[in-house]
Amino acid sequence: MADNSVWRETKIVTVLGPDGNPFRYNLARVGPAHWLNLRQCDFGDDFEMPTASSLVPLVHSAAHPEIRDRESAQGVLGKWLVGDTLALKGKKGLYGVDFPTVRGGRIHMTERTLRSKLGSREESGVVFSNDGSVRFTPYDDLQTGEMTVGQFAFNRGVAVVHGGFENAMLLAQASSLYKVKPYFACAKKAPEKPEIEVPGVCADSILYGGLGVNCGGSSGGGLWYSFGVRCDTGEARAPKK
Repeated sequence: MADNSVWRETKIVTVLGPDGNPFRYNLARVGPAHWLNLRQCDFGDDFEMPTASSLVPLVHSAAHPEIRDRESAQGVLGKWLVGDTLALKGKKGLYGVDFPTVRGGRIHMTERTLRSKLGSREESGVVFSNDGSVRFTPYDDLQTGEMTVGQFAFNRGVAVVHGGFENAMLLAQASSLYKVKPYFACAKKAPEKPEIEVPGVCADSILYGGLGVNCGGSSGGGLWYSFGVRCDTGEARAPKK
């Protein structure tokens, strides 16, 4: 948890991730913009666009009651935040992909290619690539909508789009600080053809709100926000664009 005075007095905040590694964030919010445009924005000197997973410690920290009312934390809360991560709703199930390939303003992503990248690591119904940048879970019994904090912490869809169950648990902890139950908004059956979506996370700025993860935004539509993250924090470095 970040120190309160740090949140109050500076635009750079350091927050520990679930593995204990520090993430340094530039609190100068970027956006609103379409995902494709947001990916090309300036996130500050030595800062880059985060993945969806590396946004989680920031949201978790900002939602804490001792920090939530700070002006800098309020800039994080109440906004749909996205990272350099996309979701693909495929025939077989839901995929989460960090650092997706974009060339000429077009996203290059197929279910066949993503399946070929999956490795042998599996955790509670989620299969990971060897480097963790691709995750997959089948639609079978995928829980969506409003749910309990405990159900949210072990939700396979939340884990897929936010990098793993450690991050799902952090988001669940943050959601427990609100009056409203958390929710995961995502289709839970195969579409007629694969669909690429932008996964977003939003924690409300007031106690009587809630926290949600949405897996239904278009990469070329919608208006999203993000925050720069330092790449010397253990975060996997994005490939050059």
